[in-house]
Amino acid sequence: KKDKPIVAEDDGRFAVAIDAGMVESLLKMLPRFVGQRQYPALRDTMYNLLDSVHIVVATRKKRSTRAVDSNRGFIEEALLTHERILTGSKDRSILKIVKTIISVDRLDTCSQCFKQLEKKDVRRCSRCMIAKYCSRECQVEHWKSGSHKEFCSAAV
Repeated sequence: KKDKPIVAEDDGRFAVAIDAGMVESLLKMLPRFVGQRQYPALRDTMYNLLDSVHIVVATRKKRSTRAVDSNRGFIEEALLTHERILTGSKDRSILKIVKTIISVDRLDTCSQCFKQLEKKDVRRCSRCMIAKYCSRECQVEHWKSGSHKEFCSAAV
């Protein structure tokens, strides 16, 4: 039996973490580790954690969405401060997820490339109906990477 990812289980935990400043704290902490040996593993862990936050907020979980709304200014400030420092391609993907998290209630975004979508252009996973994509290619890539495969199996 597979364990369900936390995103499928508890909106409240994410809401508390977001309210406590988790997103902006991760952004502030990341530059301190650039160039150190443990940096790639830390960066990947942060990416996965922020991706989970994105999924919870994108699925319109009320408490987490409210938490992002109430902390939007702090998150935007941390984002602007660290955009100049975090310049690597993987660093940029972290910044892109954070931008998506703070704009999620305004527009739909692709779960793979985080491109903002018009309502008419949204393609959903036919299995869970939660993940949104801009194209078939993004949907296939998200499945192959394992990110959505694990979530989708737990959500259904």
